[in-house]
Amino acid sequence: MCVVLDGVILCSMLNVCVNVASLILGRQIHALTFKHQPCHDVAMRNALVDMYAKCREIEDANHAFDEMEEKNVISWTSMISGYGRNGLGHEAIALYKTMENEGLQPNDITFLSLLFACSHAGLTVEGWECFNTMLRKYKILPRSLHFSCMVDLYARAGLLDEAYKLMCDMNIKPSSAVWGAILGACSIHDNSLLGEVAAMHLRDMDPKNAVSRKSICCIWCMGQCFGNAKFDRGEVRKKNQRRAF
Repeated sequence: MCVVLDGVILCSMLNVCVNVASLILGRQIHALTFKHQPCHDVAMRNALVDMYAKCREIEDANHAFDEMEEKNVISWTSMISGYGRNGLGHEAIALYKTMENEGLQPNDITFLSLLFACSHAGLTVEGWECFNTMLRKYKILPRSLHFSCMVDLYARAGLLDEAYKLMCDMNIKPSSAVWGAILGACSIHDNSLLGEVAAMHLRDMDPKNAVSRKSICCIWCMGQCFGNAKFDRGEVRKKNQRRAF
């Protein structure tokens, strides 16, 4: 039976390469696209940018992006996300500004990628500016993931009071990821008071998460709540023993 390799199949194959982190296979599929798919196919080019970026081949991702004859918001967002994943926050912001100058309107995923990039590159001021632009200029309502990135942005910078204030001002209930970001930052920056607040919320929301419970133990030890820490260490040990069987 002869199978025709169309754009849908090739894009799906590229997604598989990302999931199994196979750059070699991804390059082979890229070679197939020259034979089976026209170079102006936007969806295919977007998939190539995404594949190379997630495989940490940012130069190849950038090359695939620059070669695109036509770009849509997904194209720009994929490249911005690629920069962010590879710790290139300044490049992500520069590309976003170029995108705006080209007349394209970013969406909520674009801003999520920008906030992630700023958070992991330590660009606190730039991240706050992006968040405000999303709210005020584009009237995009932030979702839980946007707030998670902003809390993480402040927490990584040691601005724990600002992170907690943002959580209190959120129009949605903080997720376990948000409390986890606070808890991790409190462990790093020795803030046992806020850490205990985060620990209690996180334990109630996600009691089966062993990694979170280990962080909670550290916070309680920092705050000299040794009885609670001993109990939680016992729970973590039991969970690890059950996994062994």
